[in-house]
Amino acid sequence: MSELQELRARLAQMLLDPFMLSLPEAALDEALRRALEQVNLLLETPAALAGLDGASTGSLPAYARPALMDCAEAFALSSGLGSRLLGFDGSLAGGPALLAYAEARKDAAEAALEQLRLYLLQSSTARAGFCWPWQEEWV
Repeated sequence: MSELQELRARLAQMLLDPFMLSLPEAALDEALRRALEQVNLLLETPAALAGLDGASTGSLPAYARPALMDCAEAFALSSGLGSRLLGFDGSLAGGPALLAYAEARKDAAEAALEQLRLYLLQSSTARAGFCWPWQEEWV
């Protein structure tokens, strides 16, 4: 099983658990793609998923996988919410519980990205520091 197929199956299972939300593979791939873009903003070298966008090998570090999956779930839920809108009044199949769950997963994705950022800062070998601009004024 390729890396993309494994992550796609895991994401589909994550979405089936709470609200039986079933999305097509193209939507799951798009959610993984968007999540990978978010994770790549934090990584020094961009990662790839084997099977996604023609990549033959995957280079996503294991420590970044939880953030990727949390972000992918949030993106997939937002995509799934759009397909579950019914009627002209914008009522949602699944009701407020689904909206609250989607919002909670979005918050969890943001927290996972922050946790990844902190991990990368703590494990960095580069010297952390910055310069304050010094302006000397004589009165």
